[in-house]
Amino acid sequence: MYARHIDELEKLGGLVAQIINKHVALNVQPEHYPIVGKCLLESIREVLGEEIATDAVIDAWAAAYQQLADLLIGLEENLYSEHAHAPGGWRGTRRFVVERKIAESDEITSHYFVPEDGGAIVDFEPGQ
Repeated sequence: MYARHIDELEKLGGLVAQIINKHVALNVQPEHYPIVGKCLLESIREVLGEEIATDAVIDAWAAAYQQLADLLIGLEENLYSEHAHAPGGWRGTRRFVVERKIAESDEITSHYFVPEDGGAIVDFEPGQ
């Protein structure tokens, strides 16, 4: 979708918000992007072959990836900061422990977590 709409990023709609929320939930950091980019470019060349994935094609994909990475890094920083400054918020990782488990059915168990440090947590939205 990104490649298709590279000049019209507004057409990505809610996809960008989904990506940044997932990245923030996984604590993706700016230093992770070069690693992913390197692997992505190597994969493109491996799958398409050197005849199709020429140096010029790889360079174009590298530039496109970097543009997307810069966009996501900026948006993720905004969300990390928003979370850190919210009541009960924090930045980075935080240890949680299982407070209780409830068997909802034969196939579903609900797990309730609390911060190990006993501090407050931010309000969540359904589906997070």
